[in-house]
Amino acid sequence: MLNFGVISAKAQIWVEKYYGGSKSELKEKFQADIIGNDTVKNGLYYFYYINGQIYQTGNFSKNQLTGIWTLFYENGIKKSEFTYENNQRNGRFVNYFETGLKNQEGNYRNNLFDGEISEYYPNGNIKIIATYTNGILNGEMQNYSENGLLSTKSTYKNNKINGLWESYYQTGELNYRGKKIDEFFDDTLFVYYKSGKLQRKSVYRNAKENGKYTAYYENGLKMFDWTYINAKIEGQYMAWHKDGSPAERGVYANNERTGKWVSYYPGKSALFSCGTYQNGKFEGFWEVFFENGNLKQNGNFSDGKCTGFWNFFYENGKLKKSGKFIDDKENGIWSFFDETGLPYAYLCYENGKPGGIAALKNLNEMTFTRNLFINLKIQEPN
Repeated sequence: MLNFGVISAKAQIWVEKYYGGSKSELKEKFQADIIGNDTVKNGLYYFYYINGQIYQTGNFSKNQLTGIWTLFYENGIKKSEFTYENNQRNGRFVNYFETGLKNQEGNYRNNLFDGEISEYYPNGNIKIIATYTNGILNGEMQNYSENGLLSTKSTYKNNKINGLWESYYQTGELNYRGKKIDEFFDDTLFVYYKSGKLQRKSVYRNAKENGKYTAYYENGLKMFDWTYINAKIEGQYMAWHKDGSPAERGVYANNERTGKWVSYYPGKSALFSCGTYQNGKFEGFWEVFFENGNLKQNGNFSDGKCTGFWNFFYENGKLKKSGKFIDDKENGIWSFFDETGLPYAYLCYENGKPGGIAALKNLNEMTFTRNLFINLKIQEPN
């Protein structure tokens, strides 16, 4: 029995190519095997800028990229370094700024980011540290400010934040800390002062605020307290002054104030105001008080606007002025009084502006004189 075989002759050569077909401006140069009529890149490879500076260099194995490949800026500074296997990026890589400092580094697997990838600012400080699996963010990502301080820390799964999420002040202190599912907050979100004291906390469900919301002063005392249902405030609302005394209380329905609301001055729990809301607007009778307990003003609202007769008082309890509102504007005769309770003027208003006849008290004679308002200026009678 006879066996027949074919032996192909193979010779290795250097191949050179030039810009524009000339022989003066080398474009690329590489080692190649001549196999029959085919030229197969195999060995060293160089590619050049038109100015003659090397652009990239590396190795081929049977026309496939292999080993370490290096790229350069036109000024000769190293730009990138990649590791190839089977014509794909596999292994360590580094990108550089034109200054020579690192821009990015990490690992590839089959042309995709894999493992820890780091990015840097031009000043050399770290910018991002992230973990990838087959080109997809999986694991912890840390973002830093240009001065080197941590700004955010996130846990990723399948390219989305899933898990712990933290945000930091520009000066490095923890600001926010919570959990996210598919980029949205879930469970309890904590917010902190720079001092590390808790500023507020709120509960999220289904990407919306659902549950208790509580805010604190830096001294640890409560500032606000209410409940969210599907991102709307519902039920009892409470607010406190910095000294711990009550500031305001009332009820929300469908994210709007409703029913009776009361507010207080700080310290002594002295009443500041009381009245009712409807659909988030002032409605019905309201009273406002001075800190000494004396009445400051009272009157009625309709759909958030002053309506009907209103009274305003001095801190000593004496009437200061009174008159009628129509659609949140003064109308008709308004009476004005001094701090002893004696009248000193009667002005006629129309749509919030004084107009028509005014009666002004002559302090010397203790009598009233009639004057006309023309273009908001008092005109003395002839």
